[in-house]
Amino acid sequence: MSQPANLSPSAYLKDHASAGRGVFASTLIPPGTEILNVTDPLICIPDDAHLDTCCHYCMAEATDEASSVNQAYRPPVKLSYCLGCRVVKYCSKACQTTDWKQKSHKYECVIYKAQYPRVLPVTARAILRMAKQFLSETPGSNIVGGIGALKAHAEGFVKVGGDRWEMANLTAKGAAEFSKVSKQVSFEPEFLRDMYCKLLINSATVVTQTFDPIGLCLAYQGAMFNHSCDPNAIMMFDGRQLSIRSLKEIPKDAEITISYIDNLSTRKERKEDLKSRYFFDCACSLCSSDVQPLESSRCPKCKGSIPSNTTTCPNCNQITPDDELSAAIALAASTTTQRTKRNADKSPTTTLKSLQSLYSANLPPTFPPIPQLHQDLATSYIDEANWKTAFLHLLTLYVKVYPAVYATPYHPVRVVRTFTLAMVLIQIAVDAPEGLGENIDFTKVLYGLLTEVCGNVEKSHGGQSTFAEVVRRKMEEVKVDIGIDSNWEADKWMGKGLRAIPDLEGEVAKIIKIVDEFLETLKSN
Repeated sequence: MSQPANLSPSAYLKDHASAGRGVFASTLIPPGTEILNVTDPLICIPDDAHLDTCCHYCMAEATDEASSVNQAYRPPVKLSYCLGCRVVKYCSKACQTTDWKQKSHKYECVIYKAQYPRVLPVTARAILRMAKQFLSETPGSNIVGGIGALKAHAEGFVKVGGDRWEMANLTAKGAAEFSKVSKQVSFEPEFLRDMYCKLLINSATVVTQTFDPIGLCLAYQGAMFNHSCDPNAIMMFDGRQLSIRSLKEIPKDAEITISYIDNLSTRKERKEDLKSRYFFDCACSLCSSDVQPLESSRCPKCKGSIPSNTTTCPNCNQITPDDELSAAIALAASTTTQRTKRNADKSPTTTLKSLQSLYSANLPPTFPPIPQLHQDLATSYIDEANWKTAFLHLLTLYVKVYPAVYATPYHPVRVVRTFTLAMVLIQIAVDAPEGLGENIDFTKVLYGLLTEVCGNVEKSHGGQSTFAEVVRRKMEEVKVDIGIDSNWEADKWMGKGLRAIPDLEGEVAKIIKIVDEFLETLKSN
């Protein structure tokens, strides 16, 4: 089988016994290794919410729209409309020219112009671009390398039916009608419906380096990797550049897997999500295990962790009544269901009430959807510049959740969230607000957090990534501000975390106390 040019020498492609084909390690792959790098995906466009704020080619964010983390140390980005359609924007003439000549905007522009001021949804925009690109593919692309090689699983959509199949037909019919405006080529609904199915099965969400969703990407190289709920690799983006990096050591000839979904869910929720979206029953090592780490409950007596396959605490032998545990689990499931509904109320007030209810049911911080509720609240409070409350939620995640959910300190999500915690701490340190414990040395804690991030970012994002440059520059800036020599002895603790730095034992104890008191407050309310 032909090997994709973007796949590193440490990996190879072969047929899979139960999942079509997959990617396997040709040698022992260390953690933090780049396995795949795709600089030019087949499709990479902003989603509906970011069409006005991202370059339609390179995905650069407008300066006044990017998050504070992304804004740091990068040159200003100003976007200008395409004067033809006035729908898409570009950050430079070079991006506009490339998108026009190589990525089908020459074809799309007249279609978008005819619909203006109505804007086609991202799925319609994507399948028209896919269809046009498919016509230019060589026959070899149908084997590996192009849109023709991607599986559509249309029979799965037909079998499931419902809203997804209806949307497939409506989108394809609408896009086919829109394509008639073009003097180049128009498409039939059945063909575009096939493109739509390929898109939903094989595409990925484009995220910033800090994991904020901004668009839609289709790359046949990324679609070759199979799913696991306990993956050994992760898909990442830097602009339109897609990469896959190892999360742990991968033995020779072991399959390299990524996660297609949010793994901060219960096994039942994960399996239902995968079945409805990708039409397979997940039998990965995590789904096949009797014990689900995130679904452990909390002992009401000793506050220890009770594994998901029992009601007896292994520490004190206290037995939690089945009805109490079942009620708590049902409440968590109901909360998740309510938040996934269309037009769900995700306001801070409602989210906080949900969080308090789950803690009152004696569930631990790792039980889904508690981690996501904390993250959502932290994001809301950051947007409101409520730094103290945002800090408490981020600190809870740092102390209670990340070590369990992202066991390796260089997991990209853990590194990004720790950096966010450090940035919020900078805001906190300015005022040193009351109610955050006695005499915390904000400077030491800040330096410890940045030391952790700086020491792990090369494995998490790659040393040449945009985010790694932001982290390095922030670290140097903080060193100057607090008067630390760049060759200070503490640099040897890079990547170790707060708990591993000898001078910070006292500060760590204060931080843990703050989190414990915060959780008790949430539970009592």
